[in-house]
Amino acid sequence: MSSDLIIDLADASIVTAIALLCKALKKNPVLGVLPSAIHKIHKPHEPLPSNTLSSSSFRPHILACDYIKLWSAGQSDSFHATLLSSLLVNAASLLLNVMLLSIKSKTSENYNAGLLHFHQFCNSNFIPENQCLPASEYLLAAFIASWAGKVAENTADN
Repeated sequence: MSSDLIIDLADASIVTAIALLCKALKKNPVLGVLPSAIHKIHKPHEPLPSNTLSSSSFRPHILACDYIKLWSAGQSDSFHATLLSSLLVNAASLLLNVMLLSIKSKTSENYNAGLLHFHQFCNSNFIPENQCLPASEYLLAAFIASWAGKVAENTADN
């Protein structure tokens, strides 16, 4: 992590600190990354018409593998502010990146797909953005019910 991301929170506003943390999270983490020659270069693609997602500043058009890392909710700033009240930006960024890297690849793919499907469900049911996350028990139950008969029983049990 470069030294320009190390800031003294006493001298910076929390808004600036949150912006720096979000900027740091957009960079590829240094830990656990294979050499770039091994990685395929991926570009986001347009979803099928049946899988559209309404435009939102919380959900930028990015690669599916980055949804968990870079999508946010109205409550994200509050979470980041709490995190940054205890840690400097570089430490917070490292913590979040290590947490994300500790998730197995297939699990991460499933989490990202689930997040996408949940937001598509919210859009198709006209759920206001501020009611999607954190989701109520009823909204989660309705989302799960929408998959009845579409996925294997053991998938729904998990």
